[in-house]
Amino acid sequence: MNIFKQNKTDEHLFSRSGNQGMSKIDRYGWSRENLSWGEYLFIAKDKLNIDDRYQRNTSGKQRIHFIARNFDAVLFQALIVARRSDGSYWVIEGGHRARAAMMRSDIKEVPCIVHEICNITEEAKKFLGINKIKTIVNSIDTFRAKLGTGDDITVKANTLIEELGYSVSTSSGRGFFKAVSTLCAYIEKDYETAKKAMVICRELYRGETISGSVLRAIFMVGYTFREYDLLTDKNVIEKILKEGPIGIERAIRAEKYQVGMGGEIVEAKALLKIINHRKSSHKLKWPNTSID
Repeated sequence: MNIFKQNKTDEHLFSRSGNQGMSKIDRYGWSRENLSWGEYLFIAKDKLNIDDRYQRNTSGKQRIHFIARNFDAVLFQALIVARRSDGSYWVIEGGHRARAAMMRSDIKEVPCIVHEICNITEEAKKFLGINKIKTIVNSIDTFRAKLGTGDDITVKANTLIEELGYSVSTSSGRGFFKAVSTLCAYIEKDYETAKKAMVICRELYRGETISGSVLRAIFMVGYTFREYDLLTDKNVIEKILKEGPIGIERAIRAEKYQVGMGGEIVEAKALLKIINHRKSSHKLKWPNTSID
């Protein structure tokens, strides 16, 4: 059976009264853009470039070495490549495979499907789109890809991260920041509160990797009680710093265990108990919620 012919027939068979002969594409307004399949070429591997501004970093070295060591042309598949206006070739999809091929002296050319894409912003969008379709992209890869597209929230987040002496990484340790999804969500919600929370977190962790749960707790307390501007209150900041990251993380785990659930509100309520500790009056009360 000719599958493509059958699919074409099925498209026109699908109809309702009053819409006889109308295709699904017309009926539902499916996109007619981006229908070019590109050009199939074998390209010398030394002509291929990988743009680290949006591509995954090389943290998957084991995977690259595995592909190189067990190279199989059938499994390799064609790389998706952009041809920029200057004629240079840039790998959009297949970075690990491209790097593996570059490690082998017996491979000179690799199969590629080439599309005319004029700028890095469009390349980054295609990279993100392909990987969202194929697999679950981790938050760091998504962040890097969005940064390549010039996404406003992502750019703001990256600028703030770098201003505070951090760099985005999947690794933990001094100077590394991982909670990018959390930070981007909060920057979109309230940039000033997100910035204040990050400043406190940097001081709290002394430049070490910031816990996402603690960042969420500090932001949500600051955001919920923003009329009091808690995140600039010296007494509040002093209590947070005195408790330390270990103490706050322990309090969050205890609160989650007590209420039997997690989430940013539970994390924030744990921090609020620390802030209220030893207060005889003017204790802050969390607004009524479904988990009170």
